[in-house]
Amino acid sequence: MARAQALRYAALALTDECSLSGAVRAHLEAERLGLRLIVGTEMQLHRHAPAPVPAAAQDGGAGDPADLTAQAIAAASAKAPGA
Repeated sequence: MARAQALRYAALALTDECSLSGAVRAHLEAERLGLRLIVGTEMQLHRHAPAPVPAAAQDGGAGDPADLTAQAIAAASAKAPGA
């Protein structure tokens, strides 16, 4: 992020794979540096899916990575043996 600030970027995107684990730390650092942060995640919703599903935050609207992650976990749990 310091490099993005040095290059005078107005915003920086962060994409995790199958989680949002780096979002809080990235948000704090972006705020400290005065950068806008775009948070996203890449999820594969089914083991045999042809391609991962990219998701980017839209201020809590449709496509919110946290909502999509929760839905994917719930769907996988419902299909798990013994569920």
